[in-house]
Amino acid sequence: MSLSRAIGLEGQKSNRGRGSRRASPSAIRRRLQGQARETAKLARLRRFIPLESVLRDFIPHPVDQHVGARLRLARKMRGLPQRVLAAPLGLTFQQIQKYERGANRISASMLYALARQLSVPIDWFFEGVGSEGAMQERLGERARSLRDFMATREGPELAVLMARLPAAQRAQVLALMRAFAEPEALGRAS
Repeated sequence: MSLSRAIGLEGQKSNRGRGSRRASPSAIRRRLQGQARETAKLARLRRFIPLESVLRDFIPHPVDQHVGARLRLARKMRGLPQRVLAAPLGLTFQQIQKYERGANRISASMLYALARQLSVPIDWFFEGVGSEGAMQERLGERARSLRDFMATREGPELAVLMARLPAAQRAQVLALMRAFAEPEALGRAS
């Protein structure tokens, strides 16, 4: 492999003649010096900015994720698409998506507007965000599973339809779901 190809100068024309495919030595030297400066700059930055502080900006806080999940649940329970919820608030559906994922934090005024739009009290968004007690830990996984299920497209509809079934039929549907959820059954189904 030529040096020109290694540093990305292959195919660039040089001043040494028409159609020449090789980079001039001065172009190669400038490119290498620029890359060395960038590498040194990044190394200096790494010493002053800990990686944890950089990652903290990109990882959503658990409370933001919880509030976003509750926003999604309220929207789905009312059968509103993201566009319909966003329009009167002057938002785009992408902003609602980011709120629901917890990627963007919801300001107090926006949370108030969302609560009014969805006809829920503001504290409804924070239900389930409690202290980290023993009961919270035991219920945590089950509550997360329920929240995740209700956040799916079919979750709210399944919950409403399941509640309408007589007790005997609910038991049969539950037995069927348990059979599908078993690891052996999942392996055979695929």
